[in-house]
Amino acid sequence: DILNRVLSSGKNSRLYKALVDKAIAASVSVSLVPFQDENLFVTYATLTPTSKHEDVEKIILDEYKRIQDEGITEVELNAAKAQIRSGEAFKRDGSYSIASQINTAIAAGDWKFFTTYLEQINKVTAADIQAVTIKYFVEDQMTVGYFIPKKDEGAQKMGSLEGLHPNHARAYRDAHFLVDEQITNENEAS
Repeated sequence: DILNRVLSSGKNSRLYKALVDKAIAASVSVSLVPFQDENLFVTYATLTPTSKHEDVEKIILDEYKRIQDEGITEVELNAAKAQIRSGEAFKRDGSYSIASQINTAIAAGDWKFFTTYLEQINKVTAADIQAVTIKYFVEDQMTVGYFIPKKDEGAQKMGSLEGLHPNHARAYRDAHFLVDEQITNENEAS
């Protein structure tokens, strides 16, 4: 959770500064859900129209490497802890919210996680964050995916797309699927 905050929470986060401030990405976020079983640390970046996927991937991997080599600062660590503490205060406002958080703790493996989470966060050091990135952020254990929408394919079936940037993500069905669907519909009508 602390690493998540250091990398992507707010305008002072590392990936925001490296990608969004430089207009390489429109947004960046990290997703981590604490389950009992191992889970994924997922980094998302929404590219600007002129950016290249490979460049954004390199910037993200370079930031991971920088944390492995240099660690994080005490200022980053303390800011992340403060964000987590304030977030937890809001999450625990009301009986429904508390029940939801206890349920999340159960999914993480132990309902007591709800009561000890902030204590555990307070114990984390900058060295701990560096050790975690060294252990788990191993490039040959990563999966990288690029979403590259097909330009104008299926546009006639969707209606007017005027005003949209050609790289704007949009829903479409490929020509093969549309042909299969049309044949299926014709067969059903028969």
